[in-house]
Amino acid sequence: MNIGTHIHLPLKHNHLSLEQYSDELSSFLKTYIWLITPHIVDFFIEETWRKVPEEWRQNLENLTTSDLLLLPTVCPKDELFNLLPSTLQKFVVDANELCLPRSIDLDRVEDPIIKYYIEITQNKTNILDDSTHVGKELVKGMNIKKKHEVEIIADLISHISNRNGRSQIVDIGAGQGYLAHVLAYHNESQVFVIDSNSSQIDNSKSRTKRLSRVVDEGKTINLNSINAHLKCDLSLSELQNLLQTDEERVEEYDNLALVGNHTCGDLSPTMLRMFKHLTQQHRNITLINVGCCYHMLTEEIIPNSPNLGFPMSKVVQQSNLYLNKRGRMLACQAVDRWRCSSAGEMHDEYYQMFDSQYYRALLQVVLKKYYPHHLTEDFTVGKIRNNKKGSFLTYANCALNKFKRKVPSIVDVVGDEELVKMQEELEQQNSRSRISAFWSLRAVLAPVIESLILVDRVLYLKQECPHANIVLFPLFDAVVSPRNFVLIASSS
Repeated sequence: MNIGTHIHLPLKHNHLSLEQYSDELSSFLKTYIWLITPHIVDFFIEETWRKVPEEWRQNLENLTTSDLLLLPTVCPKDELFNLLPSTLQKFVVDANELCLPRSIDLDRVEDPIIKYYIEITQNKTNILDDSTHVGKELVKGMNIKKKHEVEIIADLISHISNRNGRSQIVDIGAGQGYLAHVLAYHNESQVFVIDSNSSQIDNSKSRTKRLSRVVDEGKTINLNSINAHLKCDLSLSELQNLLQTDEERVEEYDNLALVGNHTCGDLSPTMLRMFKHLTQQHRNITLINVGCCYHMLTEEIIPNSPNLGFPMSKVVQQSNLYLNKRGRMLACQAVDRWRCSSAGEMHDEYYQMFDSQYYRALLQVVLKKYYPHHLTEDFTVGKIRNNKKGSFLTYANCALNKFKRKVPSIVDVVGDEELVKMQEELEQQNSRSRISAFWSLRAVLAPVIESLILVDRVLYLKQECPHANIVLFPLFDAVVSPRNFVLIASSS
């Protein structure tokens, strides 16, 4: 395996070094920071719509919901593209051409290492055959998304972990161990589930017992589930002590694989730092990680702070770009699903998403006017379950009841008439169309922000593990599983 960094850059930028590409991402995002940092709940209070160029505003207000769902990924062949002003066309095209490709045509891949891994994922082994008793038990509890992910990443992990002898596989942030149980059944490797949630570990142990009852006679499920919090600078001996249980002795294995599918927030950076420390003590270590929940990453304005979730690398730290939680949450948007939903089955679901943003911003106007001294940034409404008809009045009353439970000292000063009147006043300004358009406009930047977060992780490994082989490429179908990039690092 060739030592180096292997990442499939977008066509227009594939002549750049990874550091130069990172600078391009940071520079582009700084240009549009006015789209990234605003809090959508303050849209009406802060008159955020005025930040949008006037030429764009006139055009965006007239777009339908289907148009707005298509906007983040619109391309010249789409009818919508020709309805946009030229400056808005350029913004969308520049963003789409800058972000990492979320799917790859194998025929266009020049890097042999990336091609090697993609070919592995395309040669499926039917690892989740649910026509057998064991298969039915393995897929039990998995939704379509989870089954899609496990089927693909389990094949990849199995191939990597078995190519140089037997491996010890540690599934970090594994939850109930869906992936780990598939790996334990189909491999001779010793598999461990590690999760900080004790309830998840209990469920994983129950899953192991159920699976053990249906496997073929003589076959065992070599899996242990451990409740633990992991630290970045974990030593090899500390890890082995953690894995040692009363149930089974930890055997000597040729390789150690740290795996994590959709590890939340800072858990992905923690795994990268674990890899860095462990590679200094063990010859054959592999990291296979798919991250998610970027809004849960720690981020500080002060560069070089230890153990940040973002930015990790010196290159991105030196860009002095601060995304804030709203920017990182924006990176979690599933714009590929938006495109499929613009005229598909999920259209109503996304229409409700726009309604939800609109109602929450309207509510903020109410709270600011009637309860200004009790309003804090940490107040969250959450889901309003009894609002199937999409009524702001129902939404507002449910949300206000939540607010009153949070601040018991407040008294009722706003009634239904006032709520309806405030909504009518704002609707005269085309308020719903404006906030929906702004939300869609922000989503154009989502893949660019995610690209920077992922490239930052690659640059960190390149910086701290110069002898490692590092690969980043899209693993899952981006519509089925939007956080679809896998990061692989190997010490040998």
